Amino acid sequence: MGAVIYFVTKNYRQLEDFNDAITAYESENWELASKRLQAAIVADPNNEDVVAKLATVNEKLGYWTAAGFLWSRAAELNAFKPEYFEHALSAHLRAGNFELLREELATAQPLKTDRHRLLMALVHANAGELEDAKLMMSELSQADAQDTPLLKLVELMLEDTAAMTPEQVSGFEALANSEDAAIALIALYNLANDAIGRGEMSRAQDYLERRILLSPKQGTISLANFYYIQGKSKEAADLYRELVDELIPIESIRYAESLVAIKQIDELQELAKRYRIGARVDVLTGYYIDALLAYEANDAATVSAKLQAMGDEMPVTLIAQMLTFYDAVQRKDIKAISTLLSEFPYDAHERLAKFVPMIQALVMELITENNLTEAAHLSELLNIRDFQNVAFTLAQVGDAAQKQVLSRMDLDQALEAYPREPRLWSIATDYHLRNRNFSEAQAAAEKLLELIPGNVSAQLQRIAALESMPELAKATQAFEALYQENPSDRRVLIQYLAFCSRNQLSANLSALLTSLQAQADTALIGLAVLAEAELAQIANDREKIYTLLQPLAQGASWAANSENAAILYRAANMLATNDYEAPAIKTYRKLLALAPNSVPVLVNLAELYAALAEKESDQDAQQTALELAKQAYTAVPQSAIARECYALRLNETGSHDEAQKLLLHLMQQETGSPRVRLAWKDSMEHLIEALANKDEIYNRTNLCQSLLNEFPQNEIATQNLQSIQEELQRRAAATEAKREEETSK
Repeated sequence: MGAVIYFVTKNYRQLEDFNDAITAYESENWELASKRLQAAIVADPNNEDVVAKLATVNEKLGYWTAAGFLWSRAAELNAFKPEYFEHALSAHLRAGNFELLREELATAQPLKTDRHRLLMALVHANAGELEDAKLMMSELSQADAQDTPLLKLVELMLEDTAAMTPEQVSGFEALANSEDAAIALIALYNLANDAIGRGEMSRAQDYLERRILLSPKQGTISLANFYYIQGKSKEAADLYRELVDELIPIESIRYAESLVAIKQIDELQELAKRYRIGARVDVLTGYYIDALLAYEANDAATVSAKLQAMGDEMPVTLIAQMLTFYDAVQRKDIKAISTLLSEFPYDAHERLAKFVPMIQALVMELITENNLTEAAHLSELLNIRDFQNVAFTLAQVGDAAQKQVLSRMDLDQALEAYPREPRLWSIATDYHLRNRNFSEAQAAAEKLLELIPGNVSAQLQRIAALESMPELAKATQAFEALYQENPSDRRVLIQYLAFCSRNQLSANLSALLTSLQAQADTALIGLAVLAEAELAQIANDREKIYTLLQPLAQGASWAANSENAAILYRAANMLATNDYEAPAIKTYRKLLALAPNSVPVLVNLAELYAALAEKESDQDAQQTALELAKQAYTAVPQSAIARECYALRLNETGSHDEAQKLLLHLMQQETGSPRVRLAWKDSMEHLIEALANKDEIYNRTNLCQSLLNEFPQNEIATQNLQSIQEELQRRAAATEAKREEETSK
């Protein structure tokens, strides 16, 4: 009985809701009718009459998209009323929803009426599918169809021209005054697009404003989108605001971006609240608006989280691209930035220009961190797009200099482009010192000091140039003055120590040691020890050097850090120079923990292990030397010292073919030490002898000739060429004898 009462009560309420809805509908109170009909549909979603009436109400209210969906639903509920289907087509057409129109027509295939064929032709023409549109037009059956505005509209849209001809403009103007509002709206839209294409924005605006008179909601959105595309954010926001309750997600995104542009953050926050729940597209819109809010608050973490939540479903807008770049830059995701730059359209230079400043800031940050490889990589990608400035040039030149692959031409071009950039002159000074152009190095250092007077780094570079010229007296005087001005600068102290030791300046070293020992600063203890060791080095007192420096290798308190790295490096070098391999290795190992891919440290370690391997016939040490050398070469393949070290280790371990290729490259570039030619000779001799054991002739001949080009008196190459010649003569004689034998038969 309870169940019966429940269903009777429920049916009574449904009937009551239905009657209320019909009453409101018949009174033409469309807003009230809409609310009551929606309630009636919730109660009875399969009531065809209610669905059809709500579709009509939406038409009256100008909600043509909703009307189209409702007419489609009514047609599903009652297929025996073809007018429902026709109403759905008309509503989609009036709303300008061509893809929905396509889907609706697809349910009626094959198309049976000329109107349906014309509508499908219109869909194809609007999508640029002109051949499909023409094919559909060829299937029209009634001659009198030519008099309809719809046919004229399709025919005009099928005229494939880059811009409208005067005749087309006239035709569309006529259709813009059609009594059929759907046709007039489409005509005005096409006229507006043509005006935009010609850059006649005022005329385009006039056409779009005329659309508002025909369809206030659709026309207002079109005009808002027009303002949005033009960057007239305030005008766009004002129009979007009028229809905020009716915006679809992409329109809300444009509204949000317009609000960001005019800094209406409070309004943007209110808009975000509308998209906390709903369908996936609504939630994604909310994420995007949250990302915009986070960007305005400089909250990089939230921007990143929201973009990650959106995945590959970011909107395709300039602001969305900016957020993507911003996120990648904030995370220093060089791979992501590289991908974004590589995929950026080459015809969108002005758009990319908006993102360049944030990438430039990252490049400068990477340069400061001495991460020149990644800074140069980003700079190269931007240079390809014709974006050039001092930051990008500095990154590329600095990276090339660090890898010792900088060319004189590139350096000169950079200095010519940015003659007042101190860092470029610093690179120039180092470049000329490395290439033994000492007078040019001094000139570059003097220019550097003009730009940054008194700068310690610049003075150290000038002193290096003077020492190399050599003008030792001037260099010594300059260093003494620099030390007096900067008595607590560790870099100055360490380099002054090395300078005095290099040039056997015992008196200067003794004075420096006395000064260091007199200071109470415990941070200078290591420098005092190093100074005493440098004096022992000048006196050739190996045992004292070991006594002083061995604790630096063994002591746990001497872990490598930025403060004492230079001291440890010099100590390791002195220990190695005096054949104390074990403590030298321990000291270099400490430094390797600080910088795992430091080429100088890796190369020095490899050389020490190679020396141990030779001294003690230690195969493990030999293998370790090879691994360290390979690590250095892999880290910076362009480094000449890394390539040489790796090639030497390859030759020592029997990989002669690979070794000779690397060694030959060094010889051709003239960047290797004297060991390179001897190692190359050794590797070539091994290769020749290996081929001789196989009685191979052709490759062995080539190797012998190559070796003799460098070493004309080489005994192995000469002997092998002689034996090859003898072998060829023997083979020729055997062949001739066999031929004569066959002839005699």
